[in-house]
Amino acid sequence: FKYNLGRFLRHNQSVKMDVEPQGLKIASFQDHILQLKSSISKNRKTIASLKDRISRSNNTIKKLKIRNKISAKNMAINHYLKFAQNVDMRASDCKADIIVGHGVQSLPACARLHEVNGGKYICDVIETPSFGARASVNKWDPTVLKMVDYAMVGYLSDADALITVGWTLGATLKKYHDDIRVIPNYRKYEKFVTKQTIREEFKIKQTDRLLICISTIASGFEDLLHAMKLLGDTIHLVVIGTLVPASYQSHIVKLIDDLELGAQVHIREPVPYPELLETISIGDLGIIVRDKTITNNYVSLPNRVFDYISAGLPIIAPDIPDIARIIHQYDCGITIEGTSPDDWVQGIRDGLKDQEIYHKNALGAAKICSWQSLEESQLHVAFDNTKSVAFVGFNNISKNNRTMRMATSLVQMGVSVKVIAPMDDTDTLPDGVEKVSVRLG
Repeated sequence: FKYNLGRFLRHNQSVKMDVEPQGLKIASFQDHILQLKSSISKNRKTIASLKDRISRSNNTIKKLKIRNKISAKNMAINHYLKFAQNVDMRASDCKADIIVGHGVQSLPACARLHEVNGGKYICDVIETPSFGARASVNKWDPTVLKMVDYAMVGYLSDADALITVGWTLGATLKKYHDDIRVIPNYRKYEKFVTKQTIREEFKIKQTDRLLICISTIASGFEDLLHAMKLLGDTIHLVVIGTLVPASYQSHIVKLIDDLELGAQVHIREPVPYPELLETISIGDLGIIVRDKTITNNYVSLPNRVFDYISAGLPIIAPDIPDIARIIHQYDCGITIEGTSPDDWVQGIRDGLKDQEIYHKNALGAAKICSWQSLEESQLHVAFDNTKSVAFVGFNNISKNNRTMRMATSLVQMGVSVKVIAPMDDTDTLPDGVEKVSVRLG
């Protein structure tokens, strides 16, 4: 009995020792299950919360898309007004006796500075005020286009004076204002040494003739290409500039290929302005491609006219009034009545025939049509002999040759000059010109 009792007690103790850990494990497992259930419950709540936030975000995105669709049509107005409002916030830094707006886009800002700081405001009308009459295709909503055009007429009428780039454009501005002051885009007269860069870059023989076209071209280049096909393979055309938009450039590149003109017609990036004369002076003629049926082109007097004559290049151009005025007054080129391939061929051949005479006359014209001549006779007077001027640009005008020439000259005359525009830290201005950087948006 004692023996059996001992065995029972020992067995019972062994079972007890074995069961207790298992019980602990089961209890721990049950606790773990409870924790998992709690975690799952919390995750479900989190997921529900995220779903709610995603739903609200989607609704917000839908609303933003609707607002963007509505405001996209009015983007031009929004940009002009936002820039003017940002200028208004910096009004204390923008004080000057005369505010000069670069183009009509800047006029809302100029008018606001006039209201806040006093003084006069002038618009430098660099092209026709109507956005619907410009060379680049405008994709604005028609109601926006008309509203902007009408608003700009009001601003122009309220300005104290208008300055502009040419006489024909000046005449058209008379319907907006009585005080029109013409400051052509003459460039400073300078001496230069001709470089062979263009001929070397495109492997053009010294015996071949070279036509130069400095330009941003938006239309009309096709007729000149067809003319190049008729002129023969000893005449080359180099475009220094861009064709816009990108689709037009693609079209022209394909046409050059289709006409098998790749060995004659070359398109390259613009040349830095300080290197322009020495680069283009290697050419025989300077070509201006402009569709004169476009209002803005018809009233234009582009920089390239004075770049060409300064480089001694005879000009071949459509019969656009102010361009023709310079060409005929100084006998420095040919104007063509139409712009068909035959018109271009005849104009280019006539220009090459008398190239030496036109070259000499162009260099003579450059001395007369120089920026220095404007400084002496017109510039300070055009700004009412003022003591301080602020140039306002809706676009970054720190690289605009016309504005920077005026700013530099005025500083040299003892005038305090500021430039107010969307500029960043890398943009530099002429010595003595103060920078007031204002955000566009």
